Amino acid sequence: MTNEKMTIHIKIKAYLARVFDTNCKHRINKLHTKLRMTSEESQISEELKGCYENLIVIDIGANLTNKKYGRDLDSVIQRAKDAGVQKIMVTGTSVRSSKEALRLTRLYPSTIYSTAGVHPHDAKSMVEEELWAELQATASAPECVAIGECGLNYSKDFSEPKVQREVFKRQVEIACELQKPLFVHEKEAQDDLTTILDEFGNKLPPVVIHSFTGSVEQGIKYIEKGFYIGITGYICKDKSDGGIRRLLSERILPLDKLLVETDSPFMYPNMRASKLPLHVKDSLTERSQNFVNRYCTFQRNEPCALPAIVELVAGFRAEKPEDVALATAFNALKIFGLSHMPRLLESEITKYLETLEDSEDGLDGSDSEVEDEGHYYQTARDVLRDLENSDEGENAQSDKVDADPPLVIDNDQNMPDPPILEAGEAVPQSRSQGIYKRPLVWRKRNLVTAEDSLIFRGETQITEALMSCNTPYDFFHFILHQI
Repeated sequence: MTNEKMTIHIKIKAYLARVFDTNCKHRINKLHTKLRMTSEESQISEELKGCYENLIVIDIGANLTNKKYGRDLDSVIQRAKDAGVQKIMVTGTSVRSSKEALRLTRLYPSTIYSTAGVHPHDAKSMVEEELWAELQATASAPECVAIGECGLNYSKDFSEPKVQREVFKRQVEIACELQKPLFVHEKEAQDDLTTILDEFGNKLPPVVIHSFTGSVEQGIKYIEKGFYIGITGYICKDKSDGGIRRLLSERILPLDKLLVETDSPFMYPNMRASKLPLHVKDSLTERSQNFVNRYCTFQRNEPCALPAIVELVAGFRAEKPEDVALATAFNALKIFGLSHMPRLLESEITKYLETLEDSEDGLDGSDSEVEDEGHYYQTARDVLRDLENSDEGENAQSDKVDADPPLVIDNDQNMPDPPILEAGEAVPQSRSQGIYKRPLVWRKRNLVTAEDSLIFRGETQITEALMSCNTPYDFFHFILHQI
């Protein structure tokens, strides 16, 4: 392997480390010191392991638009990051909450993603076509990565079953049209739910059964259909002999169909539950227990509890928490497209390598340290800059939508709702547009520029490499060795 190709590998590994752990810059620095070393495969393999020495997990379901987080959402998200939760999907359960979830994605780019849907309890509210148009527009935004929380719930009578089925079916149609995964809620309605989904056949996108609380038989039926299962802190509450615990302990639920979520502020993981097996309790680390005990209660669960849920799952499965964390993070990245790795085509890589060869200094002897912010985009920036200087880049520039004028926000005003972006549209906000305000919380954001906004480009953010791999290890091997 040439020094130049080694360089591109190191850059991508540094990017991956940043994606999976935004707090471990020392790992990225360590990776970049390899630019002065040989390209022995053993060295690459050892550094690859460093990308997930800690539990780096993804919460696929948190209700952060809930009023219980109205005063300290910044702190809640920071605690989640401190615990190792690097990406959080905020669920929409109504048109209003879906729009609010989308707004949070602009306040916390690359950390918060959203879903758009109507919970079966709110199905009766979807009587006007204007609401469906708003839901469709929200769901079409690139930052919205799934349709839901939608589904059927016959355990309560907030909405009639017939109305629930009609509203759910229409949301499935939106998911098929946009080809975004379905984030499904189901209680005592499995037969009707699967009947509706079966009507769509091969057009159906990936289906995730959110916050599964059913029986082994129900779980097997979903698994046989290829659906994914989301596990929450309910694992502590389940006392049945044929429920979630058996699905995990007998490994009926395979790792490649497993996802983890907190469903905050609900589904508190009560680690003191009397019927929680001792060997499972012993699998919990002091660190994960501290986050739960300090910041989470029955009244308000938080995303920072997710590492504890991962350890509980690993305890029931008799596996290493690291393996469960990596597998579930990989599943989330692949299903929802949460990885915003740039789509580096072969021609672009070749062009970038030629640039390295032509440079006077080269990078193989560089002592430069990683920049404080955004260095993991450097490869993408260089490629994009080259493309913009080419004819192709000039043509692409001419098609861009003009950015909005600078946004002035008065101290006494609430932050306006962000515009809905069309697929491929550049992000209108820039770093010069000041401070965003949420009620009771101020946060200055270095929002991405159009040059950096790969996360917002296109209908999905998932790479061809990710789609072509079956396991997380295949994915990392592909990135390191197939460019």
